[in-house]
Amino acid sequence: MKYLSRSFGPQIIVGLVGGLVLTLLFLWLAIAGSAVPQTPHNVPVAAVGPGPAVTQLAARLQRGGFHVIATPTDAKAVDLVQTRHADAIINLDTRQLQTAQAASPPAGGL
Repeated sequence: MKYLSRSFGPQIIVGLVGGLVLTLLFLWLAIAGSAVPQTPHNVPVAAVGPGPAVTQLAARLQRGGFHVIATPTDAKAVDLVQTRHADAIINLDTRQLQTAQAASPPAGGL
């Protein structure tokens, strides 16, 4: 028993216990944080189509965490995506969904 007390001083034991407590705290926070359901928050989406249909779509999507930007033409919606003011285009006239590229413009062409 004397051998253990000489080789492990109180400073080392406190350091090991503190490290173990911090590791367990970090793991607990990581697991608890990933258990929270992830939902979109104000994701900008450009919508093209007839006014009443875009209004109805906007009302439904805003409840789901999206921010709908009504645009008169597809070209204006593409401009919003290219300037990073919208992440996607919902075209109600052609029934298409277009999403923005995740890469920067130079890397997106590769």
